Amino acid sequence: MRVRTIFTLICFLIVIEFKIFANENLNYNLDSLLEVFSTKPKIGLFAGYGLNLHFTDFRQIPDVPCCSPQFKFGSSWGWEFGILGDYFIYDDWFLSGRVSIFQNNAFFKKQEPTTVIIDGNSQNGIFEHQMDTWFKYLNLEFKANHSWDYFIWYSAGLGFAVPLSNKFYQKEVIVEPADRGTFNNGLRVRNEYSGDIKNVRSFVPYLSLGVTAEFPAHKRHLFFLYPEFNVKYIFVNPIERTSWNSLVLRLGVAVKFREPIPPPPPPPPPLEPPLYDFPLPKEPPTISASINYRIYDSSGYERKNIPIKIEDFVSYNMKPLLNYIFFDHNSDRIPDRYIKLTPEQTKTFNLDKLSSLDVLQTYYHILNIFGKKLKETPTTKVLIVGTNSGKGEEKNNLDLSLRRAKQVKDYLVNVWGIEPERIEVQARNLPKEPSNPEDPQGDEENRRVELYADDLRITEPIFSVDTLRKVDKLRITFYPKYQTGVDVRKWSIVVKQNGQAVKTFQGEGKPADSLVWEVDDKAFDQIVFGGKLDVEFYVYDFLDQVGKATATPITINKITVDKKRMEGVTDREFEFYSLILFDFGKSKLGQEHKNVLEFINKRVTSESQVTIEGFTDNIGDEKVNRKISEKRAVEVAKWLGLKNAKTVGVGESYLLYDNSLPEGRFYCRTVRITIETPIITK
Repeated sequence: MRVRTIFTLICFLIVIEFKIFANENLNYNLDSLLEVFSTKPKIGLFAGYGLNLHFTDFRQIPDVPCCSPQFKFGSSWGWEFGILGDYFIYDDWFLSGRVSIFQNNAFFKKQEPTTVIIDGNSQNGIFEHQMDTWFKYLNLEFKANHSWDYFIWYSAGLGFAVPLSNKFYQKEVIVEPADRGTFNNGLRVRNEYSGDIKNVRSFVPYLSLGVTAEFPAHKRHLFFLYPEFNVKYIFVNPIERTSWNSLVLRLGVAVKFREPIPPPPPPPPPLEPPLYDFPLPKEPPTISASINYRIYDSSGYERKNIPIKIEDFVSYNMKPLLNYIFFDHNSDRIPDRYIKLTPEQTKTFNLDKLSSLDVLQTYYHILNIFGKKLKETPTTKVLIVGTNSGKGEEKNNLDLSLRRAKQVKDYLVNVWGIEPERIEVQARNLPKEPSNPEDPQGDEENRRVELYADDLRITEPIFSVDTLRKVDKLRITFYPKYQTGVDVRKWSIVVKQNGQAVKTFQGEGKPADSLVWEVDDKAFDQIVFGGKLDVEFYVYDFLDQVGKATATPITINKITVDKKRMEGVTDREFEFYSLILFDFGKSKLGQEHKNVLEFINKRVTSESQVTIEGFTDNIGDEKVNRKISEKRAVEVAKWLGLKNAKTVGVGESYLLYDNSLPEGRFYCRTVRITIETPIITK
């Protein structure tokens, strides 16, 4: 009886507590809070993208020559982004303000029928006048917004746009006939101008209309998404004395934030659960690992019990020396990428140390190479010619060209101690053999100083003897396996020789069933001796247990040059030569090329295999560049009299050096000659 009474009392207390909790939560009414917070101010961000339509009636922009008919219509795409704020005056009306940056670009095109003379006969032709304008505005906009259903909002207002930048580019091109004919300037393009647009209004008013929909994006209505469509009508000419109106269409999205709705009160804390007697933890699972591998040759056949062969050969390298120093726009300061020494450092500078450097690293010592060789040949005289791009601030700026040349002379005199009377300085605008002035990269190449010496030994290529390593073309596939009762956290496969890592695979989570190592000439750069390569596999689980396995070592057979000479086996020598300073877009050989080719001709034997590859930079059409490179390779083979030489026109499909710098592009305009000659040691 007493137990029954106690149980009834406990049930009564639980019911009373539940009712109290329910009444507390009833005071939290989400619908009423939504109504109150719906008119809170909002701030946010927006972005849009769309079409710019331009309705015009002008034939040219101020102070820019143009002989086109009237431009009537133009269009372009543009973006807009900025910040916004909303302030409600009623639950269905609010005022909004926006500050943004937007583009109002335009592209105009007008074709003009005309009559042209081709081979003495008149023929119908078409000239096309093209103009691109780029306007970027800082925009301040005020709008009133209204909704009838609190979901779709309509807006109208007024804005003011202040120009931040205003650029243009125009040209007149021959469209028909498409395959021939030029203007009086010898080109198919004329009236080509670019720059800032003049007489631009300091601000432009416009009308704005829009429609948007509201989507809550947070359970407490902290922020909202608004897909929107806006139209701006710019009814004032952006350029004085022109007839020009614009219609800006933008499709975009806005994200708005407001004060969040407070969360409901927390529920009462739960009752403490009863304590249970948990069983003792089991012993952690063990971890184990294993690994093996297979080796396949270049044909895909598996190789078993055959060592990997690494063979060294003697190689002769002739690195051409570009005798140009390039400068930044409107600057006479020698760029930092050129290596400059102190007078004390010149005492230990040695040309032999350049043999370990690549072509561009060697080139950046051009000032020191000239200084060292001039020091060793005291009767040699030098001509230094400074040039400019002939564009913008550099146009006809002979003073800048002269200052550039004097900077180089000062370095040779003050650092290397070359007598000033041995150095003649000249200045000119474009170089004697300029790069394409119609291309911005050509402008970079024309801003330079050219160095000439009356002794050809000063500018002769840098010759070096190196060791070339060849490795069997193989594919090694590793097959790692493991067993563990928990998930794998990370793993690694390490190939070592004498404790030094040669190749490493590693990753998070489970390893793949197989991993492939493509072995090439550079794969074993760190291998000094033959012998064995150890293969180790490590796997780590989330209990920090480590599984380790090793595979049968990989056998390496390293054949050095000395070993071949001692054993009297047939060896091979590799020689690499490069020709540079081809005239832009041409394949004709100059005297500086023929001096190198005469040396190469003496190195070729009847047993030699010769490969001649032509390369170009990335300027111009890819097909044209490939054709030019092929002509250069064939021209070299013809001069050498090598009928069996393999000639390849690579063009710009493989860029030898970084084409973002002018020296990289010059060194890409090259013909590379590879000579492979068998050597029989007796």
